[in-house]
Amino acid sequence: MTYLDARLKRAGLVVLVGLLAVGFAFAGGRAEPTATTDDLLDVTLWRTIDRFTPEERYAVVPYEAHYGVLEEMFNVRFHFTDVPDQAANETLNIMVATNDLPDLVYSWSHMDRSFLDPALLYADGQIYALDQFSDYIGDYLAVLDEFPAIRKGVTSDDGELLYFAEPNIYLESAFSGGPMLRKDWLDKLGLDIPDTYQEWLDVFEAFKTQDPNESGEDDTIPYVGAWGTLRVLANTLGVTNEFQMDGGPNGTVVYGPLLPGYRERLEFMREVVQNGYINADYMSFTGAVRDEAAARGIMGATFTGIGQMDRWNISMEQSGLYPDHLIWAVAYPRGLDGNRHFDRGMITKSATDAAFMIARSAPEPARIAQIANYFYTEEGRLLTNFGVEGITYEMIDGFPVYTDLIMRNPQGLTPFDARTKYVGIAGTPRPVDIRDVAQLSLSTPASRAAVMNIWTDVFEIEQNMPIPPVLMADEDAQEFADIMADLQTYVDTESSRMVEGLASIEDDFDNFQANVRRMGAERALELMQKAVEAWQERGGPYEYNMERADIDWSNLPMLSDQGAEFVDPSMVSPVRD
Repeated sequence: MTYLDARLKRAGLVVLVGLLAVGFAFAGGRAEPTATTDDLLDVTLWRTIDRFTPEERYAVVPYEAHYGVLEEMFNVRFHFTDVPDQAANETLNIMVATNDLPDLVYSWSHMDRSFLDPALLYADGQIYALDQFSDYIGDYLAVLDEFPAIRKGVTSDDGELLYFAEPNIYLESAFSGGPMLRKDWLDKLGLDIPDTYQEWLDVFEAFKTQDPNESGEDDTIPYVGAWGTLRVLANTLGVTNEFQMDGGPNGTVVYGPLLPGYRERLEFMREVVQNGYINADYMSFTGAVRDEAAARGIMGATFTGIGQMDRWNISMEQSGLYPDHLIWAVAYPRGLDGNRHFDRGMITKSATDAAFMIARSAPEPARIAQIANYFYTEEGRLLTNFGVEGITYEMIDGFPVYTDLIMRNPQGLTPFDARTKYVGIAGTPRPVDIRDVAQLSLSTPASRAAVMNIWTDVFEIEQNMPIPPVLMADEDAQEFADIMADLQTYVDTESSRMVEGLASIEDDFDNFQANVRRMGAERALELMQKAVEAWQERGGPYEYNMERADIDWSNLPMLSDQGAEFVDPSMVSPVRD
């Protein structure tokens, strides 16, 4: 029996006994080869190279165990364009400009890269619509049928399917980050968890002045982060620095700098900065600054991902220096209108920002479509999310559990970094799998509490602020870009000047808003509203599709029990030996 035969036999047995039902309702198991696989096909993909090289992976996880499985299954041979991570945008831009795209075009955040906008690439004749490959993408179409929000995002105004999306339909994975603070400091100072913005400022003042780490020095930093971290916290006032939805995805568009509450947003940020509640180097901030502040026991609060929260809690517990250290998630503050507002874009889309498109230059586009569709089967999701059974994961009672290569890496890599190094099929879709997220990012009581109730129990889709994944017509897009090129630069510059005290909010705010209008903000708002209305009409009314994960947490040993006394016992599983 060949390695491939053994691998597929194991996968078949897994399907027979049934896997834990936590994912999408798939139309079938493994994609069956068709007549298009008769001849060997060369397939081009591209991948970014950062810290870990493909050769380092192959030394531990043989090529034939993952990419080779696909090559034999579909009778293809992969060829990769390896691009340094820092050069990815430039390289992709050149590919688009020269019409030299790989067969499967991957953009990990096309919403931020206009040159990779699927609608524009389709209009330019560089990619196929997927509709003509419907015979080969049944599993993907089944996902779109089950989750209309995803279909709405990948469909053009003319009703054509333009790209493969990466579904993310779980609240627990959509809320990958949020506000958090030192709960042990609150308890020590006799403070309640802050709920309003004034309460947040009061906590910052106490963290700064009452020596919560008992060092005897003025060394604490109440809120650690970058300028962007401060802006994200201020967004939860209900007023952002850009276009946002009023009333959720089915509401209307507003522009933050034109709203009356934008002044209060600036005043809140100014108080944080000028009272010294944020680190002085917030304009030149790097992640290492926050890690150092956490390690020194001087960070009071931040706004970041749950994986970071786990890492800090585990490392501080293991160090023994601060045995009571506990970074804990807290509910989003109540905004100016008394509601909680959420800046979580993927909740509207039920998908990540990634897009996968079939290039017009692909020699056999139907086979490329068939390969992409494979990742929406259960077997494909196991391969791209968990890797190779027996090396990177084991199937235990129908649940894929990462091995010590990932969770206790011999080289000292974090679980997330080890997964990045050894797992995944670069350049192809990776639907979010809650079983993966649960092991890598929900490994302490703090992170589980965050996404299972603290952040998610209070979420309301009507208070979700990000603009949906809209597409503008060419002429509108050009006019919008022309306005925003100068307008957003002005807004960013003047806002930071008022926050830092280089300009006066009291004296200059009215003139600021007048200039914003003069520079075309109201016309840009009209164009964005038009695009959002087109999205709202596309494929019928918007349906909220996020759901809770149906998962048995007892399958997932935690890496720490720090904070277990504050959570429901059902969230807690035994700590890994």
